[in-house]
Amino acid sequence: MGGLSYNYSVKNENVHFLIRLLLVGIIVFCLQPAASDARVMEALNRLQYFMRSGQPEEAEGQMTWVQSIEPWRTLPWSDLAVIYFGQGKFLQTIRILEPFSKEEKLHASALLTLAKGYEQSGRPGQIEETLLSLVKLNKNGTEVETAYQMLVKLYRSQSRFDEAQQSQSKLVQLAPKNKKYLFDNVLLSLALSPDKGLSVWESTSGKPGWLVQAGSQVAAANLEENEAVRLVKMGRAFGGVNHWDLAEYWLQQAVDYSPDFAEARAFLAEARQQRGTDGKEEINLALELAPESPGVRALAALYFRRQHEYVRAISLLNDNIVDEPEESTWYMELGSVLAETGKMEEAALAYQKAVELSPLDYAKQAELARFCVQYEYQITNLGLPAAKKAVDLAADVPEAQDVYGLALLAAGELAEAKNAFSVALSLNPEYAPTWLHIGQAAISAGDSTEAKQALLKAVEIAGNSKEGQIARRLLEQYYLIKLDPSGN
Repeated sequence: MGGLSYNYSVKNENVHFLIRLLLVGIIVFCLQPAASDARVMEALNRLQYFMRSGQPEEAEGQMTWVQSIEPWRTLPWSDLAVIYFGQGKFLQTIRILEPFSKEEKLHASALLTLAKGYEQSGRPGQIEETLLSLVKLNKNGTEVETAYQMLVKLYRSQSRFDEAQQSQSKLVQLAPKNKKYLFDNVLLSLALSPDKGLSVWESTSGKPGWLVQAGSQVAAANLEENEAVRLVKMGRAFGGVNHWDLAEYWLQQAVDYSPDFAEARAFLAEARQQRGTDGKEEINLALELAPESPGVRALAALYFRRQHEYVRAISLLNDNIVDEPEESTWYMELGSVLAETGKMEEAALAYQKAVELSPLDYAKQAELARFCVQYEYQITNLGLPAAKKAVDLAADVPEAQDVYGLALLAAGELAEAKNAFSVALSLNPEYAPTWLHIGQAAISAGDSTEAKQALLKAVEIAGNSKEGQIARRLLEQYYLIKLDPSGN
């Protein structure tokens, strides 16, 4: 009996031990999710902190860990990509979003961020594919509007003008009250089909100055009977409003039509240089075809001046002066090159010679005044009298009044300068340079309200011209107002 009792006691203790062990295991098992949840919540809190404080690498580390523990959890990967993009880390933006894009799991905003990442990384094929996916996903909304803007920019950079106009037309449909979209669409119509485009242009009301200029010059070019010259004039019409992609489109046609037309090649070199590509082959060929042409020499001088090959530019202009010593334009161009090289006295003499040769030309007086203002050279003794002479010669011309205002401003005569600017605008309320100069003067005076109003007006009128570009740059620099080339 004793042995049986002992065995029973041992067995009973073993059972109790196993039960206790099982209970401990159950308790530990039940506590594991709670511990895991606590660690995940801690990681999520750290993630939010890193996101708010702009530390995307640290945030990504927390997200990656959480995803490994809870792969089903939805995490803010798109928001993380936006932070990377805002810090200029475009490859990280792409790395985050690209896998989701391939699985078609991105919403419109994230697709737009990805497209912008591709744009900044120079990957045009992926830009187009992503933007097209976006516009298929959504038919309207700000993201779609931006997508079409980016498509227009992409297609124009690739000279795919038909597709650019299709996207521009979509923008007009999306925002029919946006005049900028309409005006850019009219411009593309003028470029792709001048006859039809002119009809649309004539029926478009409220055209800004730059579009009036473009349409007028296209209409004049369209009347030219010499086909090669007509094509060059078309190119110059679009170059005149700083749309050099459209200028190159027409000038390339001129060169294709008449390969030995030196002036066409010289203007094509100008268009390519303006677009940031290499026009050296074209300008050299133009000089080979017509080494004695003053027009080709002048365009070549401008080309080499921009390349900082000043000796060659000066030599070409001096050749023109030798051949045409009574042509004031060559002295004016020579003065501008000499000024860039820092030879102010020689530059001033060249400008004065131009004025001497054309004493009744207000534009030459205005250029002399501009030179003095730009380089702060003899403003009182030379610049201001030249500006006053320009007004005496052409009191009813906005340019003359505007330059007079600039010279007065440079001389410290603020009240008189404002009066001259007012006169300029009374002659032409749409004269963009004056609005730009009013904005610059207001910046100097610390009047942010007037500055913003004037600069925005300059952008509206000038479009993509030099004045429009300067006004946009000032708005962004001083007031963090960023506008695209169409003013949006």
